[in-house]
Formats: sequence, C-alpha cells, structure tokens
Amino acid sequence: MIIMRIALDNLYAFEGFEIDMSYPKRAVRSLLQDEFLEGYPNFRYKRVCVLMGANASGKTTLGKALMNILGFISEKDFALIDKMIGDPSRPASFSIDFIVKERKLNRVCLDIIPQPGGKRRHVVSCDSERILARDSYQSCSRRLDAKGRTIMELDSGLDRVERIGWCFSCPDLIAGGKGHDISDDAVLAALNAVLRTLDPAISGVRRLEGMKDPGFVIVKSGNEIILQNGVITNPEILSSGTREGVRIALFLAAMMDGYPGVYYCDEHFSCIHSSIEISIFRMMVSLLRRDEQLFFTTHNEAIMELDLPKHAYAFLVREDGRIAVSYANRFVQKASDNLRNAVRNGVICAMPDTRYLDALRPSL
Repeated sequence: MIIMRIALDNLYAFEGFEIDMSYPKRAVRSLLQDEFLEGYPNFRYKRVCVLMGANASGKTTLGKALMNILGFISEKDFALIDKMIGDPSRPASFSIDFIVKERKLNRVCLDIIPQPGGKRRHVVSCDSERILARDSYQSCSRRLDAKGRTIMELDSGLDRVERIGWCFSCPDLIAGGKGHDISDDAVLAALNAVLRTLDPAISGVRRLEGMKDPGFVIVKSGNEIILQNGVITNPEILSSGTREGVRIALFLAAMMDGYPGVYYCDEHFSCIHSSIEISIFRMMVSLLRRDEQLFFTTHNEAIMELDLPKHAYAFLVREDGRIAVSYANRFVQKASDNLRNAVRNGVICAMPDTRYLDALRPSL
C-alpha cells in the first residue's frame, strides 16, 4: 500500500491540514531506490517519510489519525473517525489518496456534518482512476478531481477497495490491520537482535514452551523475564530503553514478515542511544518491499546526516495554533547542502521555541 496524500480538517488538532507524499524529481546516490510505482517511472512517491518537529507538533497525532482512517476503510466503523473530531459544532472531514496492488489511484473521502440534537450525518465517497503508463501522481489526481465525488453507502463504497495493510507503533500501543499473523520465528529473531544490542547482560531470548498462547523468555543475568501477548511479567529488571526495545522488535518483525503495507514508527527511541536508533532505522529502510511505505518520527538530528534524499524529510510545526508541514526539499534542494545546518540556522523553521526557558536565566 502506498499513501499519496492525506487531508484532515477539524480532526484532532488538524485544521485544513494536508501532507503530500509525491516528489518532483528522482534523487541520485540515495539510500532509497525505486521510489516510483513499478512500471510507471513518472509516478513518484516517497518510500520513506522522516517526520521531525518539536514536542506537541503533531507527529504522534498524525499517526493515530492515519491509523483510524485506515481502520475505518477496513472496518467501516464511523466511530473511529467521530472520536477524532476537534470541535463537534463544526463539520469535519478527511480525504486520502492511495494505491494498493491494482494500478489505480483510490480516493476515499468522509464529511461529518453536525445535525440538531448532537447527531451527525456522514457522507462517504469512494472513487478511483486507472494509472496510465506516463502518468505522474499529479496528472492522475487531476483526472480524479475532474470526475468529482461519487457519494455512496458505506458498505457499497468501501467494499470496492482492495484489502489494505498497516502497522502503527508508538510507546502506548502497537496495532495493525488486515495483514497476516507475524510468525514466531520473525519475532524471536528480532527480539534477540534488538534486546541483546540494547542490553549486553541479556544472553538470549527463547520460546516459552507449554503455554496455549505464544510467548518468549528473555534471559538476563540469570533472571528469566516472560514476554507474552506483548506484556512483560517483571519489567523492573529491564531498563526503560530495553523495555521500549520489545515494541521496536515487534515492529521490525512485522516488517520482516511483510505485514504488508504502511508502517508508522513513532517516538520509540527517546531512551535509546542515537547510534542504535540510526542502525535500526537503516534496517527498517532495508526491509521495505516494493509498494510499501515507512513513516518514522524522531528528534534525533543525526538522522538528517544520512544519505537519504531531501524529499524524505518533513517537519511538522504549529503556526498560530494550527499544525502545518514543511518539506525539506523545498528549502534545501542540492544534494550537497547540509539539511541539519539548514534547520539549525533557521532556513527551515522547525526548532523548538525556547524563549520561555530563556526567561529563567538570571539577568547579567
């Protein structure tokens, strides 16, 4: 699955928000290859989107919004979207453009219109347009625009959409949809690799035998720590970074098994050494298959030094209380330009506002 565009209005803190996952020209000498739809070289899309920004800029919220939208398309449950409404007295909406396996651009839109008595009217549209050999996203999207919206009943509209897959993970939860079960072999391999990297005192991870539900035993300094259904029995034995490593390993296992679809990894590395974060991020990029996409949120500035194209980086900022997105390639275009310096020097306004902290300094 490939997401090309998301538009959100009056959902969570998003007002008139839009993020575009196309890009204007191919990068050379990039860690990312094949950033176009197979067989359609002009139909370019970002395989990786590194989302950066200050705290409370909307990175986690965007992931949760995307998770709920994909869940809505799969489960046809309005409650997944209704719970995101910011101001219930005003209309709310989303629109998403995406491709699954068939070479067509899908567009699903939902308008939520408040009604008297606290009720809501939901207006669903579902349209698609075949992608032609020389199409770009923009040319195909313009044909979809020209068609207008096809308003449908919920079931009859969304039943036309191919099965989608997604995996969202943040420190609070890991969730997926419409993929296959992750194999124990993939989980075991990922747990061994990640946890032994994070904590040298961990000698290994093995399967938990004789239990109805699958589980694993983490062996550390003679202690056996049980992991079952994502829950650690005695977490106090592990550091906060190692505990977070369990969720990272589960996310990696989903990618190793080809979940398949869209992956959103959010804020897992606040307690983990930056060099380990970069190594794991590189592993995630290497695991991406064709027609898959990775969203990765981070505060680690060193990631801006990687050999990724500039269009892989996007910065979420709050402007007058509203969340907006800035694309790095619109400010720093040459491959030789240093993105990290551009951010630090204010070319891209993405640094946290520290003026309130500055006010605490004693006057000289």
